[in-house]
Amino acid sequence: MKSYEFMVVFRADFPVDDEKTIRAFLAKLTGGSAITSVSVLGKKHLAYPIKKMGVAGMQKEGVYVLATLESERIQVGAIEKEASMGNDVLRYLVTVKKGGKTRN
Repeated sequence: MKSYEFMVVFRADFPVDDEKTIRAFLAKLTGGSAITSVSVLGKKHLAYPIKKMGVAGMQKEGVYVLATLESERIQVGAIEKEASMGNDVLRYLVTVKKGGKTRN
């Protein structure tokens, strides 16, 4: 299995207090990948305002969440589809974690 890092920027009003909710949302977003860790990095000002369809106004702040996932293969197309369907995700980035192979 490979390890991936998944950085997500949620809307500023996204409820990040409950880790169980975040894990469930990320599992849905990534197609059921095993989530090994979740770090809420907090609310930060964005480098530039983001207009998200279905959300009134420009988003100037976002809540940053960094998750570590394990999966045989990440379906980036499925993540893009899930992220674009909802209004909660402003931006995301999936990277292969260095030394990302793990043993079964």
